[in-house]
Amino acid sequence: MEHLKGLNMKLNSNTIEILKNFATICPNIQFKAGNVLMTKSQANTIRGMATLDQTFPQDFAIYDLPRFISVLGLYKDPELTFQDSNVLIGEDNRSVKYVYTDPKMIVAVDYSRAINLPAEVTTFKITADQFSKVLKGAGVLGLPNITIQGSNGKTLVIAQDIKNPSTDTFEIEIGASTVDFKLTYQVDVLKLLPEDYTVTVYDTAVTKLECSKVTYYLAATITR
Repeated sequence: MEHLKGLNMKLNSNTIEILKNFATICPNIQFKAGNVLMTKSQANTIRGMATLDQTFPQDFAIYDLPRFISVLGLYKDPELTFQDSNVLIGEDNRSVKYVYTDPKMIVAVDYSRAINLPAEVTTFKITADQFSKVLKGAGVLGLPNITIQGSNGKTLVIAQDIKNPSTDTFEIEIGASTVDFKLTYQVDVLKLLPEDYTVTVYDTAVTKLECSKVTYYLAATITR
């Protein structure tokens, strides 16, 4: 396999995990030289940002991220050799020449643009287990919405159908709350890694969920 000094790398398990998650948010992605990786959904209802523990040597764009990940899976420990128009993915005497796409063809994220947020309303913790349980409840009951709310001193996570308040609901109490608030999401927006999160509520439709691996910004309806 041909090598270009300074442009070779192997993706570690943490990077692969994040790429697989980002592929559920958007099927294409823009890589930038450095260790920051960003994505957003086509409807701009979810954004993801990760600071990786390894560095990409150059900018490039991939149109079909699930396909790219599947190609990586053809090998046990593939090496990536970055060239001007493609990346060679291979191991031993086997390689795939994977061609980059035109960045104009993908859902682009402006890496240089910071997300401007107003003052915080409140922050709280939610565990992977708590999120998993309420999502499972939503799936079993066929409910399209997840609501997180602070009410009567408690923080609750509720699977429900906000268009049909008389239908079944699934509810779990995750902690105390000193303020009243209400955030409602579509279930399909919650494409998160199974981690414990610090949730920050703002006086806006954007909510931040942050763990050690990635930060998500989700579009929600908020009332207080």
